[in-house]
Amino acid sequence: MSAVRLLLLLLLALHLGVAPLWAAFPAPTPTPLWADLLGAFSIAGEPAQVGDSIAFFDPSGVVCGRYTVPTGGEGHYGIVHLYADDPTTTSDEGCSEGDLVEVRVVRALDGQAFAHAELSLTPATLAGFSAAALPLTWHAGAANALGVDAGAPHFAAPTPTPYSAALIGQLQIALLPAQRGDELRFSDADGHVVGRFRVVTAGQYGVVPLYGDDPLTAQDEGAVAGEPLSLAVWDASSGAEYPHAWVRQGAGAPLGSFIGATTPLAWQEGVAQVLDLSALSLDVDANGVVQAQDALLVQRYQFGLRGAALLDGLELSGARREAAAIEAFLASLSQVTDVDGDGVQHPLGDGLMLRRYLAGGFDAQTIGLQAISPGGVRNGTGVIDYLQAITQ
Repeated sequence: MSAVRLLLLLLLALHLGVAPLWAAFPAPTPTPLWADLLGAFSIAGEPAQVGDSIAFFDPSGVVCGRYTVPTGGEGHYGIVHLYADDPTTTSDEGCSEGDLVEVRVVRALDGQAFAHAELSLTPATLAGFSAAALPLTWHAGAANALGVDAGAPHFAAPTPTPYSAALIGQLQIALLPAQRGDELRFSDADGHVVGRFRVVTAGQYGVVPLYGDDPLTAQDEGAVAGEPLSLAVWDASSGAEYPHAWVRQGAGAPLGSFIGATTPLAWQEGVAQVLDLSALSLDVDANGVVQAQDALLVQRYQFGLRGAALLDGLELSGARREAAAIEAFLASLSQVTDVDGDGVQHPLGDGLMLRRYLAGGFDAQTIGLQAISPGGVRNGTGVIDYLQAITQ
C-alpha cells in the first residue's frame, strides 16, 4: 500500500469518527522486563503492507506486544517488545515465564482480522536473533525470529503440546519447486494433524514442529514413539491436494543439528531430521484417481490442443479443476510426461504409451512398440517402471 493510500484511509477514518482499522489492537503496557521478536510478515502469501498490524497476547488475552508496518517496512515486523507482567502491580500487564503467546493480525486495507489458528508460524534465524521455538513461549530476555503468514490455511492446524520433533527439507510438486502458499500436512495413524507448514521460500519447507500426544490429557493430540506419519501436499495454484500415496520421501543431506531422515517417516520425540519430498501425480482433472481420461488429456495437450479444444467432447466426472487450471497443470507436467526421457513431448510416443498403460491389457513390449524414441533414456521395463511410478 502506498503512503498516499494509507493517508487517505486515515483521513476517511477520522472523517467517519472512527479509529484506524489497525488500532483494533490496544497498545501494550511497557514494563521493565520484556522479550523481543522480529521476522518476515505476510498476509495471504503476500508481503504485509504499510498499516498492517500484528499483535501478541498473553494467555489472559492481554496485549503484550504490537507492531504496525511503517513505510519502507513492507514484508516485515519488529523488533517487537513482548512485555512481562509487573509483579509489583495488581494489574496484568503481560506475560509470565513460560506463558504461551498468541498471535493475531489485522489487514489495514479491509480490516480483516486473522486469529491465531489462521496463521502459519515459521521459526527463522535473522540478524543475530535465534529461531523461535513452537509453540511460541515467553522467556525473559529472549531474542527470537519468527515468520508470520496470515490467511485461512488449507489444512487444519495441529494441537501444540510440550512433546515434538522437527523437520526441514526440500519440497517439489510435479517436479517443480513448491511455491509460496503451497502447504504441507503431517498426520498420525489416527488422522490427527501433528504438523502443518505453508511454503514461504520456493522449493523449501520447515522448520515444522511435529507434535506428540500429551499423556497428561485425556484426548489424543498427536503421535507416539515409532508411530508412522502420513503426509499430504496442497498446490495453492491449482487447488490440487496430493495424498500420502503420491508423496515421495527421501532422506535429505544433514544440516546443522538436523540429520538425514529415516524413511518412511515415523515420529520420535526430540529428533530433528531433513526429509526431502516430491508430490507427483498424473491426476490431471483432480478427481482423485489417475485413469484413462487423464492420459487422453495429456495426449491432446501434446498434440497442441488448447483452450476449449482441449476438453471438447469430454465429460470429466468428478473433476475439481476447471479448463484453465487443467491446461496450466498439463504445462507443469512437461517433464513428467516425457515417458521415454528423450526431452521431447511425442503424442504418438509418450502420450500413446501412457494411454496404453492406463487402458490395461498391454504387455511391456506392446506398450513401447513403435512408440519409444531412439533417443530415449528409458525403454522396455524401464518405461513400465516409470509409468507405474507416475500413475500410482
